[in-house]
Amino acid sequence: MDNVIYFVGLFLSSLVSVSIIFDFMNKLFERNYKNQKIYLMARIVFIAILAIVNAVHLSFLNFFVTLALASFLGIKLYSGNTKKIIIYNVCLILCIGASEFTGLVIIHFFLNVLEIDIISKEMNIFLDLAANQIFV
Repeated sequence: MDNVIYFVGLFLSSLVSVSIIFDFMNKLFERNYKNQKIYLMARIVFIAILAIVNAVHLSFLNFFVTLALASFLGIKLYSGNTKKIIIYNVCLILCIGASEFTGLVIIHFFLNVLEIDIISKEMNIFLDLAANQIFV
């Protein structure tokens, strides 16, 4: 059961992050294609790749893969200045990371103050993923 919750957490975490990135790009840039299926497929692939990278638990890899995919998709799917797309994506992903970090610090502070121990590694990771999305 812990594994199911863990994988659902990975998927939801990736879904929220990708949704924020695509909403951001939709508001700032004009779409290159009128076909919605292209953007839906791009979201699905982005979510799947990000979930796999999240499962590895390497923060720097997560940051660079998210940045690379967001920039690549931004350049291919939206019209606008390439440098502007990359700079905006860097700023957005840094803000997402900062809010996730802040959320984790707050959650772990309260867990320590309330003396709550989470024994299962998967449940601890799920709690971290949930906290990330609450504060994003």
